[in-house]
Amino acid sequence: IKPPLPIALQSREVVLETLASEPEKGLASHDLDLGLCMCSQELDDVSLQRYPSTVDVIETIKALRRPGPVRQASLSRVQIPWRNTRWFPDRIMKHMPKQCYFGSGVDIDELEDSQMSCMPMMLNNAIVTAAAAFVAPIRPASFLARLDDVLLSALVMRDCPMNGELDAYGGLRHHAIIPKLRLRDVLAKVRVAHRAMHRGRKAWVDPLWEGTDDEDSPMCNLSAEDEIYSFDAKPVRNVARDASQQGMPGDSPEQSPTLRIGCMYLTAYPNDFHAIRRTARTFGQHCDWTHFYASPPHDLESRQSWTWTVAGRPFTMVNFVKSFPYARPDIGEWMRTQWDEHQESVFRKRLYRGNTIEKSLLMAIHAADHNIDAADFFCWLELDSAFMPENLRGFARVHNITRDQPVYVAGLNLGMKLEVGIFPHTAGGVCVTQEGLRRLVQHLKGLEQKSLIYAFPKKVMFWAPYFFSSRESSVARVHGCGFVAGHWWDIMLGRCFVASNVSAHPAVEDSLGRYYFSSDVLPCEEHLSKRRGLPDLPGQFTGTRLKRLADMLCSPMGFRPELHRWAPCEPWEVANLADYWVSPFAIGYHG
Repeated sequence: IKPPLPIALQSREVVLETLASEPEKGLASHDLDLGLCMCSQELDDVSLQRYPSTVDVIETIKALRRPGPVRQASLSRVQIPWRNTRWFPDRIMKHMPKQCYFGSGVDIDELEDSQMSCMPMMLNNAIVTAAAAFVAPIRPASFLARLDDVLLSALVMRDCPMNGELDAYGGLRHHAIIPKLRLRDVLAKVRVAHRAMHRGRKAWVDPLWEGTDDEDSPMCNLSAEDEIYSFDAKPVRNVARDASQQGMPGDSPEQSPTLRIGCMYLTAYPNDFHAIRRTARTFGQHCDWTHFYASPPHDLESRQSWTWTVAGRPFTMVNFVKSFPYARPDIGEWMRTQWDEHQESVFRKRLYRGNTIEKSLLMAIHAADHNIDAADFFCWLELDSAFMPENLRGFARVHNITRDQPVYVAGLNLGMKLEVGIFPHTAGGVCVTQEGLRRLVQHLKGLEQKSLIYAFPKKVMFWAPYFFSSRESSVARVHGCGFVAGHWWDIMLGRCFVASNVSAHPAVEDSLGRYYFSSDVLPCEEHLSKRRGLPDLPGQFTGTRLKRLADMLCSPMGFRPELHRWAPCEPWEVANLADYWVSPFAIGYHG
């Protein structure tokens, strides 16, 4: 008589003790991590056939690498969602609040426990979909969206043992975590894909899901990261330096040459007269030179430029209307550099009819024509920017950045990455090297400099510059790099950097996901009390980790579009305001 066959463990019979967490007290049975790290073998045949097993994932990725009929056959079996599809696993959706900013596309009240709660199955499916999106003839944004799904699934499963121990339970022919899959490796590959997206490209790192086996070093070590940075950012002593180099601004005989920084402030004159004076007395004093740029009406100012002295230092105002024949003047109160976004008519008029894009590009041309040899870094700044040139010099020392590298440094706006791409946050400042400025201006001088006035969307609260296909030749200027009317100069500057082959420096985000620029105010009580619309800090998220994760994903100013910045440290203290996940050596804030 043959011995009885072994009976597979069922989800109701086993609870895995995860590596980094324990079941929290007071939780109902359905809140335990059943199905989080491994799938029940009670799944029906339909589910097993619909979603790829571990072996299916591995074999499909191999097939997708092979061009021709094999790849096409594999692609035909994968359904790739539209790029704007916001996907959430059931385990997150059932914890989401009724009102979720990013939405889920599912009636959360009707969710029930199902095979969709099997996270290894969801992770496998996300991996296959991302792999297909890479080789399919679709835009990079669609690929990036699906790669974000992989990272989200891996974050939900963060506490699961990802060391092959679960293979014996699930089996490669069923649904288990892929051998050698590590969160740190998923994170690294998502970061590479975002860097490629800056330039409108896809990046797929092979082998995709096989990384290192080293899990000993922690992903988040704030003190160690900051200690190393602080040491490397200090000026290097060089007593033997050539005496002819000792006269550079701000330098001393025993230190290495100081990075020269030119500060370029975007203004509206005379509306911003008092703010210009205030900046000259404060942050403008720390730059090697500071210029203010404006387009005052013809009847108010006849000079091309003029200089005045504050605290013993010269400051220059440049008049674009007298310097460039097509420059449009700053006319009307709505041309202020600050305005009330709650006044809809004023907001929309400035957004699509203002001259900010034009002035930001003319600033580059003027600086290149008159000051190209006077600085190593050129920084676009706003009058409410809190900019620390000393920290930019330290950043350049840490990463060995020289003026000959065609790069820029800034915080990056990822909130609209799937619709209009990744572009620099201009609020805290954007700084480009001398070579980067040279390339940018070389491209700009080949363009029509008379700004295009175009029809803009009429939809209420339609602030982002989403434009649609048209047979009109002028539409190409709106979609590309060009002189057009409007205030959305951050998006246009990003497009022009791409067009002129100037890249964001890879270190604009440190290894812990922190930026060096913030689009919000200095995080002190005095400033925060005056800033309307900011959520309370620190984030007041409570409950289980999955509940807190769901709340974070639904926060309008949270990390949903930039999970790769969230993943290393999971900074719950700023979970509802991603712009405050910045280095203590930050270079710029917005006010």
